[in-house]
Amino acid sequence: MDSAPSVELVEVTGGWEAAAPNARMRLEGAGLLRGSPWLIRGEVSRYHLQRVESGELPTALTERAVRSSAFGRVPERVVVTGREWLEPGERYSLVMARLGLLGTVKVTATSVEPWLQRRWPPRTELGVTRSALYCGEGERPRAVTTLPLEPDGTLARVGPTLGGRGVEVKGCVWLELAEPTAGPVWALPPQSHAGDLFEPQPLLLGDAPLPPEPAPCRRDERAVLGACLRVEEDRLELRSVAPLLWAAELEDRTELGTSAAARSWWLRGLPPDTAQQLALTRVTTGGAVDHVTVSFRTLPGRARLVISEVLANPRGPEPAQEWVELVNEGTAPAELQGVRLEDEQGASVLPSYWLEPGERVLVVSERFLLESELDVPIPREVGLVRVPALGQGGLSNAGEALRLRLPEGQIVSRFPGLAAPVEGRSVARRAGAPDDDPLGFGPHAAPGASPGAENSLRGPE
Repeated sequence: MDSAPSVELVEVTGGWEAAAPNARMRLEGAGLLRGSPWLIRGEVSRYHLQRVESGELPTALTERAVRSSAFGRVPERVVVTGREWLEPGERYSLVMARLGLLGTVKVTATSVEPWLQRRWPPRTELGVTRSALYCGEGERPRAVTTLPLEPDGTLARVGPTLGGRGVEVKGCVWLELAEPTAGPVWALPPQSHAGDLFEPQPLLLGDAPLPPEPAPCRRDERAVLGACLRVEEDRLELRSVAPLLWAAELEDRTELGTSAAARSWWLRGLPPDTAQQLALTRVTTGGAVDHVTVSFRTLPGRARLVISEVLANPRGPEPAQEWVELVNEGTAPAELQGVRLEDEQGASVLPSYWLEPGERVLVVSERFLLESELDVPIPREVGLVRVPALGQGGLSNAGEALRLRLPEGQIVSRFPGLAAPVEGRSVARRAGAPDDDPLGFGPHAAPGASPGAENSLRGPE
């Protein structure tokens, strides 16, 4: 039986016992022709190493495997890195079938350097691109630097704008190809540059593909850079078929957002009934950049009723302690009389109540007790709108879609039917999320609900 050629872990950025969360591990040896290394969280036992050396990768190890990339020219040198941040304070083992343990590294428990997350293209986008945007906390250097990227030395520029033009976004830097390539090439972003650590997910760099498919616009929209723009009283909507990154330059700030087939971008905070001129920059997933200046007039101010939060599974008695929070996101007061809160079984008709701009109110049943000590307390300044019942027999813990319908028949807000399996935890809308945003709704963060106040969802915002 042949003896397996060797592979050596020759270098770890930051050091074996102080590797960065986006560490690069460089391997050398003819054995690289035989397969790819695996990055395993934690130590590997002698028993499992014996199985690896015999050519197996036990399930107990594959379940601890970290998504990683291995790039290079075998058998000369290969660079291995995780596709996501490695956990500070954790130890990782690099193993390879028939070769066993190549080495172990420990990620430094504290990092004094800022971390830059990739903002564009989306992490789910695996196509060819000329550029990528990375953002973090604090200011970034304004200088433009050209540097080679691993593994093949592809030259890239890192700086505040694309190609020396475009808008600067606070806390962000662009990475873009510095020269044409013969074809798409896989490359790793800089491991560290100007004191910043870059998110380690690789990029497929090359010439930008054809422009994305333009969105067909409705009568109340106008075509802008392959998207459709619609103006309301205090905001505008940009809707597209393909994923697009937008930067809008306002007098006091630059706003960044994305649009895609299932998600519009809403630019909020515009003054009602006012002439506006707005500079827009659009970036495709392929890295193509275009600019346009649009002129428009916002509509006169009006009320905007939104279903903001639903407590369908209270710790207190059901259905008495259930509630639905409404908020007026508009710029004029809203009269609730005759407004219908509907589910699939029927509707609750609201009594008279004037809801001021920015104000929140709870719709509750006539049996609701304000002094209940089991659920998150209701601040006394929060208004209660009482109806005979919420739905037929209360709100379903399994989730049911809700609608808010004006007396004239127009549906002005929808809330998805998400399950509420945990007692005392509401389902909430992320601040400003439109009805059609699948990522805009979810379980409320601790303490479980926020009646009368801004919502906070569990998980990354």
